[in-house]
Amino acid sequence: MSAQVLVFKNSKLYWGPNDWSGQTNDASIEFGVEELPKHASGDGTKIIHPGLMNVSAKMGAFWQAQLTPVGIEKLVFAGIGDEGDAPFTLAPVAGADGEAALTFRAGLVSDPTSAQHGQLARVEAAFAARASRLVDGTILADAVNRVATGNGVARQLGAASALKRLYVAMHVLAFVGTTLTLKVQSDDNSGMTTPVDRVTSSAFTTVGSAWAELDGPITDDWWRATWTFTGTSFTALLVAGILNR
Repeated sequence: MSAQVLVFKNSKLYWGPNDWSGQTNDASIEFGVEELPKHASGDGTKIIHPGLMNVSAKMGAFWQAQLTPVGIEKLVFAGIGDEGDAPFTLAPVAGADGEAALTFRAGLVSDPTSAQHGQLARVEAAFAARASRLVDGTILADAVNRVATGNGVARQLGAASALKRLYVAMHVLAFVGTTLTLKVQSDDNSGMTTPVDRVTSSAFTTVGSAWAELDGPITDDWWRATWTFTGTSFTALLVAGILNR
């Protein structure tokens, strides 16, 4: 049986309150650990000890040179050196509810714009983790337009042992209203008959983003997103994952 492969053609990319899906044509995430030499006199080969984790990302897009809406190159330039907790999220398939997504808390560190005569001008951006590991998560609320309070579909992400942690990335991408509060709840059954609030955002009053972490142990293995909204409409993406600390 042949392995399943993915054609990278409908991916979604988000940073903070920005939805850059459909504008980027190049994205990558690097994840690894620093290689610390541990060999000493008498060793015939190098001995490497794993050090600190390293997470970074890059994305590329075409220069838009427009004021309304603001072009992606201006958003990237304005974000250089941002020390906030904005999540960087890449959904490699289509960004639908229940799909996998990679996310981490990121700062924007460089903007190497390039241009060549006769070619389309490009803008690029590099992101680096801010005290965050790379999270292989699940989309609990996809980025669709919503108009009322509601609940997402329960997903069996598993329990969180004492050695694990719940990681949550929240992107509020569009907002017309008064307040929005996002939550992640857990339960021991798929019907979510007795849900427990595990993560609750501060009230959003405009577009924005948030990152949250919660240490185990949590014995519940079913999880869902919920949203409490007052207003006309909003669009938000929520990704959650349970990994080792």
